[in-house]
Amino acid sequence: MHLFSDYVDLSQPSDIGLNHTRNIYLEPEEGVRVGVWYTVPAHRWKEAQGQNLEWYEKALGDGSPIFIYLHGNGGNRSAPHRIGIANVLSAVGYHVLALDYRGFGDSTGEPTEAGLSTDALFLYHWVKARSGNSLVCVWGHSLGSGVTTNTAVKLLEEGKQFDGIILEGTFLTGEVAPNQLFEHAFSWFYWKFPYIQFFLFNPLKNNIVVFPTNKNLQKIRTPIMILHAEDDHLVPFASAQEIYRIAKKAQNSDERVKLMTWPWVAKRRVYILNVDTSLSPMIGPSYPCDLFPPISGGRADHSLNSFTTNSSLLLVRADEHEHKYIDKEEVVLWMNTVGPYHNRQETYKYFSLPFCVGTKKTISHYHETLGEALQGVELEFSGLDIKYTDEVMQTTYCDIELDKPKKDAFVYAIKNHYWYQMYIDDLPIWGIVGEADENGEDYYLWTYKKLEIGYNGNRIVDVNLTSEGKVKLVPNTRIPMSYSVKWKKSDVKFEDRFDKYLDPSFFQHRIHWFSIFNSFMMVIFLVGLVSMILMRTLRKDYARYSKEEEMDDMDRDLGDEYGWKQVHGDVFRPSSHPLIFSSLIGSGCQIFSVSLIVIILAMIEDLYTERGSMLSTAIFVYAATSPVNGYFGGSLYAKQGGRRWIKQMFIGAFLIPAMVCGTAFFINFIAIYYHASRAIPFGTMVAVCCICFFVILPLNLVGTILGRNLSGQPNFPCRVNAVPRPIPEKKWFMEPAVIVCLGGILPFGSIFIEMYFIFTSFWAYKIYYVYGFMMLVLVILCIVTVCVTIVCTYFLLNAEDYRWQWTSFLSAASTAVYVYMYSFYYYFFKTKMYGLFQTSFYFGYMAVFSTALGIMCGAVGYMGTSAFVRKIYTNVRSTDPRGTELSTSDTVRYPQADSSETGDLK
Repeated sequence: MHLFSDYVDLSQPSDIGLNHTRNIYLEPEEGVRVGVWYTVPAHRWKEAQGQNLEWYEKALGDGSPIFIYLHGNGGNRSAPHRIGIANVLSAVGYHVLALDYRGFGDSTGEPTEAGLSTDALFLYHWVKARSGNSLVCVWGHSLGSGVTTNTAVKLLEEGKQFDGIILEGTFLTGEVAPNQLFEHAFSWFYWKFPYIQFFLFNPLKNNIVVFPTNKNLQKIRTPIMILHAEDDHLVPFASAQEIYRIAKKAQNSDERVKLMTWPWVAKRRVYILNVDTSLSPMIGPSYPCDLFPPISGGRADHSLNSFTTNSSLLLVRADEHEHKYIDKEEVVLWMNTVGPYHNRQETYKYFSLPFCVGTKKTISHYHETLGEALQGVELEFSGLDIKYTDEVMQTTYCDIELDKPKKDAFVYAIKNHYWYQMYIDDLPIWGIVGEADENGEDYYLWTYKKLEIGYNGNRIVDVNLTSEGKVKLVPNTRIPMSYSVKWKKSDVKFEDRFDKYLDPSFFQHRIHWFSIFNSFMMVIFLVGLVSMILMRTLRKDYARYSKEEEMDDMDRDLGDEYGWKQVHGDVFRPSSHPLIFSSLIGSGCQIFSVSLIVIILAMIEDLYTERGSMLSTAIFVYAATSPVNGYFGGSLYAKQGGRRWIKQMFIGAFLIPAMVCGTAFFINFIAIYYHASRAIPFGTMVAVCCICFFVILPLNLVGTILGRNLSGQPNFPCRVNAVPRPIPEKKWFMEPAVIVCLGGILPFGSIFIEMYFIFTSFWAYKIYYVYGFMMLVLVILCIVTVCVTIVCTYFLLNAEDYRWQWTSFLSAASTAVYVYMYSFYYYFFKTKMYGLFQTSFYFGYMAVFSTALGIMCGAVGYMGTSAFVRKIYTNVRSTDPRGTELSTSDTVRYPQADSSETGDLK
C-alpha cells in the first residue's frame, strides 16, 4: 500500500470534500491502469453534483482552459498540497486532471521513465479527443517536470504540442536517482534525517529514471513558465536559472519563457505568483477567457507565460499566516462562535444557529495550534466571496427558510443576548444576532452584514462590521441574508492594527498606576521593616548567646534559655510528608519559571495578536521547564533522606498536569452536554496526555537525577538531634494555623488590584496587553511573600517551634485562598454570568488558577525562608550532643538512609 492510499479511498474523492471531482481509470497499455482525478471549474460545482462520467467528458469541451497536473515522486493525487493546487486552478475557472502514474496511488504497473511518459501522453490524447478547441496546458512538479518535458518531445514527434507548460522545482541533470526525488512538502524530513527515505514507500526505489530535461528544452517551442524557490534545499536555484537560460536560448524569446521566483521554499503553505500585464499571453479571439487574449492572430501560437493582473495564481490552503495579498486575491471570512454576551466561555459553533451558508465553496480548516483547540476555536467558512480590494455591493448570498424550530432558536438567542465572532485575516469582528422590541413581544434578526475593510499596501489593517437589515421573525417566511464589502485605504501600520482592540483607558487608568506605586512602596517599607527588626533582634540574640558561652555549665543550665537557638538541633529535621512537600516545592519552582518566561515572551512578541498563542506558548514552556521541577524537588527530597525517589518524581511530574487535566476533563463533560465549542476534542486530549508522558516525564526524570546527584546531599550548619525536642506551649497567635492564615494577607494586598484587571481580561471582553505591569506585580509578589514568610518563620522559631517548613510554605500559599475568595466577590458583583456551564467553568478554572498561584507562592516563600534559616544558624556557635563545640565553619551532615534500601539512587 502507498503512503496516502492507506487513509484515502482514491476512488471516492468526495470523501475528502472534493464534491466536483470525478475519479477516472484509464488504460494507456494492456495490463496497466492509471487513476486520474478530474476537477471541473468551481463555478460548475453545483451542476456537477451526482453527474456521471459522460457529463464530465462533455464538460471538457466548454471552452475553459484545461490543466494536466503531473505530480512529484512522493505520495499520490490525494496529497493535501496537490488538492490545494487543483482547488485553486478550479477556482479561477480551469479544468484540472491530476494523474497518478503507473505504480503510484492505486495505479497498477511498474514505474519507469518510458512508462511515466506514456501515461502522461495517453492522458493528453484522451483530453484532446474531448476538449475541442480548449487550451490544454500541463503543470509538472519535481519528477513531474521531467515527465512533462519528455511528453512534450514525444508530442513534437507527432507534430503537436502543449498550449503551455509550467515547470516547478525542475531538475536539470538527465539522470535522476530515487534519493533525489523528494516532494518539497515533506523535504524537511530528508534534510534532517538523510536515511528516512528508506523507511517510507518510494515507487521508484528500485529504478533509476532518465529525464534529459536540458536536452528536451532545446527542442520544445511551447511557452514555458518556470517556478522555483530561491532557498530550495533540494533543487538549487542555480538549476532553475540554467533551465531558464537553455529554454530562452532555444526559443529566442523573452516573452515565451519566463522565470518566476519567490523567496520561500516550496514546503511553505502559501505561494503567490503575480505577473504584470506585459506578460499576458494571447490566443484566438474565439476564446472568451480573458486570461488568454490573441497575440499573433493565429491559433498555432499559444502562450502561457503568465496570468493577467485580473487573475494571479494563489496556491493556499485557507491560511492567513503570511498576511499579504494581491489584488483580486481571495480573502476568507471565517465564522467562529456564537453565545450569550454575559457568558463569554459559553460558546457554540456559529452554524449551530440556523444561519445559512454562502454559495462559495467551503474551504477546509484545521486547528493550527494546541491552544486554539483547547480554547474552543471553531472556524467555519462563511461561504462569502470576498476578494482583496474588490468592492461588493449589497448582495444576497442565501435565504433562511424560517420554520417554527428555527424561529424558536433565533428567539432564544436574542433573549439571551447572543453575539457572534468572525475573523478576517486573523482580525476578530463581533456582531449581534438580533434584538427585541421595547415590549419584548416581537423579535428581529439582523440580516445584512456591512463589512468595511481597511488596507495599507498589500496588508489588511482594519475590519469593521455594521449590522443592518432588521427583519421581524415570523414563522414560515423566507429571510434573505446579504452582505457588502467596502475597501478603504488606511494609514494604520500593520504592526499597529491590533491597537484598536486594546483599551488604554482601562488598563492604564490612574488606579492601575496607583496600585503599582502603592505595592512598590509597601515592598520598600516591608523590606526595610523586616531588615531592621531582624537585624536588631538577631544582633541582640547573638550578643546574648555570646555572653552565655562565657558562662560555666552550671550558670548556663540555670539561665533563662529561650528563643530560636534552642531548636538548633531540630530545625533541620526533615519535614513531615517529605515526598509530598518536595513535589510541591519542585512544582512551584516550575510554575514560577513558566510565569517568568511567558511574561517576558509576551512583552517581546505580543502574543495576544494570535489566536491561542498564549496558551500554546505556556504549554510549550511548561513542558520545556520540566527539568526545573525535577531538579528542585528531587534535590530537596534527597536532602531530607527520601528513598522512594521514583515515586516522588512521578508525583512531582504529574501534580500540576493531573490537577489541570482533571478539572478540564470534568468541565469537558458539561461542555459536551451543552454541545459547546469549548468541548475539548478527543484527539486534543490524547495530544495533551502524550505531552505529559513523552515530554514532561522524561525531562522531569533528567532533572531529578541531576538534582539528586549535584545538590542532593544534606549539608546543614547544625547536627540534627536523634530525639525530637518537645514543642512548648505558646500563645494562640503563635500557632502555625494562625500564622498560615495571616501570612497571605499582605501578598494578596499587593496584587489584588492586578487580579481585577486579569480577571476582566479573561472573563470579560478585554485584551490584556500590559505585561510590563504583570512583570512588576510578579516581582513585588515574590518580594512581599519572602519577607512575610521570613517574619512568620522567625516568630515560630522564637516560640521554639521548629516546624517551619510546612508553615513557611502554607503561609505563603494562603495567598491563593484570598484570591479564590476574591473570585467569589468578582463573580457576584462584577459580572452577570449565569447557568451551570459558565458557573462550573468559572469556579473550576479559578480553583486551578488559585491553586497554581498558591503552589508558586509557597515554593518562593519556602526557598527564601530556607536561605534565611540556613543563614542565621550558620552564624551561631553551638554544641553538639557529644559536647564538641562547633564553629561557623564546621559542617554537620544529616545521617543518610541506607543506600542499599530499594529505590535509593546514588
